[in-house]
Amino acid sequence: MMVPTPTSARLFLAELQQSVGNSKAALATLAQALPDSPNGQAIDPVMLAAFGELAVEVGDRSAWHRFNLLAADLGNDTPVHTAVMFYRAKALFEQELYEAALSVLTPSAQAQERPGSGVAARPAVFKGQDLRGVEQTRASTSRL
Repeated sequence: MMVPTPTSARLFLAELQQSVGNSKAALATLAQALPDSPNGQAIDPVMLAAFGELAVEVGDRSAWHRFNLLAADLGNDTPVHTAVMFYRAKALFEQELYEAALSVLTPSAQAQERPGSGVAARPAVFKGQDLRGVEQTRASTSRL
């Protein structure tokens, strides 16, 4: 018999809060379950993906920063890890850190080249987004 853990119960509560339109409360619920910094601790990637999704949805800059700090050393091992990378890129994009957002997605694009990886290619992530800032950044750095 499976018994819910405090972490899974908190994730469930956050999902319920989000489903009724209270994303700020859901973000706060998950924030209580995550450490402020990695400190060598293993962080549940599902919790991290949910936190990243809510941070982007709510538009909370401090949550973006905390999320990017917690997810900085995460690999691209599973589709859940890829979701974390996607939300990291979205948060960086929202902060107008275009090159950083694209660099987060590079491992995803490289995994796409491996047969059977099941990882979405980088350009699809920002489909429909205005990427003029990225081109401006590239142009200005290439002149240096």
